[in-house]
Amino acid sequence: PGAEKQRIAGTAYEGIYIHKRNGFYYLFASVGSCCEGLKSTYTTVVGRSDNLFGPYGDKQGRPMMENQHEVLIQKNHKFVGTGHNSEIVKDQKDQDWVFYHAVSVDNPKGRVLMMDKVSWENGWPVVKGKSPSLESDRPVL
Repeated sequence: PGAEKQRIAGTAYEGIYIHKRNGFYYLFASVGSCCEGLKSTYTTVVGRSDNLFGPYGDKQGRPMMENQHEVLIQKNHKFVGTGHNSEIVKDQKDQDWVFYHAVSVDNPKGRVLMMDKVSWENGWPVVKGKSPSLESDRPVL
């Protein structure tokens, strides 16, 4: 017999990915609508726990079970619908990167693959500007 299923986050989330780093578990997820072209509200969010099974929360300790989280990546003037992230990928210089999709404001038919550098500040993942980069360093592969 397998383990009993356990709910660890609220009902707002999809595309969950859990990343372990320095003794913490980070729950990355998408919220909002993904597939409405320029009206897409998809946003990539994150919460943290010291236990795989939670509880996960935001920086103030508010629970993800109540749909509280930190925003990692949200829309900007060039891209909307920023969600459905990948796992965190580490390059040869030990820098972390995240892949996700978005809708280009200039060509809203379909989604494009995005990649941004992830920095860590006070134990939390950060994408510069909390939005898709328009110019960026490249990973060293």
